[in-house]
Amino acid sequence: MVLRPDASHMFQNYDKTTILDVSNIDTLNVTNMSNMFCNATITNMVGLDKIDTSKVINMSDMFKNSKATTSYSGIQADADKFNVSSNKPSTLTFKVK
Repeated sequence: MVLRPDASHMFQNYDKTTILDVSNIDTLNVTNMSNMFCNATITNMVGLDKIDTSKVINMSDMFKNSKATTSYSGIQADADKFNVSSNKPSTLTFKVK
């Protein structure tokens, strides 16, 4: 699945499952990921290490009130971006896989 540049609110309030595999999502051209996982009940986000955030400008509230606790990114730069995104729950930590 190829995402448009504005992927904001894509999984906001998502409550269909506690595990979400995003490894097949192409984010190469995404510039806005604000509120992408806001209020989602997903506890295990699989494949975040495959998400390309090189063009992302806005990650505000990306993980606000998310239920996830640990997730992985592919490179340290992405982990750092995710870890400092605004309103990320203090219980959520990104590590390099």
